[in-house]
Amino acid sequence: MKVFIVDLKKNILSPQFIISVFVFLLLFLLSDAPLISPRNPMSVLDEIVRFRKDKWIEKGTEFFYLNILFRFDNSLWYSIVLPVLSSFSALYSFKNEWFTDSYVFTLSRYGYKQFAFSKMLASFFTGLLSFLCGILLFLMITYLIFPKADSFGDSITLSFNYHLFCDKIICNAILCGMYGMLSILFLLLIKDYFFTLCLYVVIEYFSMRAENKLQNMIMEEQWENRTLLLLFPNRFNDMYYLIPDYTNISFYWYIPLTAVIGAIMALIALILIKRRYKYCE
Repeated sequence: MKVFIVDLKKNILSPQFIISVFVFLLLFLLSDAPLISPRNPMSVLDEIVRFRKDKWIEKGTEFFYLNILFRFDNSLWYSIVLPVLSSFSALYSFKNEWFTDSYVFTLSRYGYKQFAFSKMLASFFTGLLSFLCGILLFLMITYLIFPKADSFGDSITLSFNYHLFCDKIICNAILCGMYGMLSILFLLLIKDYFFTLCLYVVIEYFSMRAENKLQNMIMEEQWENRTLLLLFPNRFNDMYYLIPDYTNISFYWYIPLTAVIGAIMALIALILIKRRYKYCE
């Protein structure tokens, strides 16, 4: 536990973590805002800059601050950039330790298992916390700027699905943690920091292209079984509704499933670390 706390502090008290949080915030601000004019679609950031509060009220509850918050992933770049931001801080810290051989002292003191599982667990919580800090800042901004319930008067009934929103946050937070763990695994395998980050972008881009082609096939051939969509990495952040809709299984089975996958990744990392440094028991 001690080595895990040290690793986690090293990751989150770094400039890279702060950069990740603020780029997360920028990514959320660049999500698509509700349309006021179909000819002129804008991002949330554009709406904040223009501050057209009268038009927000006229448009109705679409500009209610919680509805704006719910759209945080409504951006073309979200699924592409998400893995990079989730991995950036933990990967940078591990890269500096791994390629300078400074890990040997820690490994000799704590052993293979503590070292490997600590690095993987710290990377998971680093990715998770970077996302949660970014969404917390976005919540503060939307609350301060966009209309609240009392702005619409008593004649309008506001409805917001808090349960679905919590599922969405849990899904994306866990996904960010898993991307953090996967980045450590990729670095151990391909031994290149920048290629590891670029690999995420390439995978997500081609996943989007392949998923669009599959969607067209589904529409043309009228397939009823759409479970194949669950296998595309660019749709992993939508698991909170894809799993219940396409499989009739509760989303909460996703949590133990990711725990099992995370444990498997940690075991693979342990094997790869043992292969590089064989002199510690």
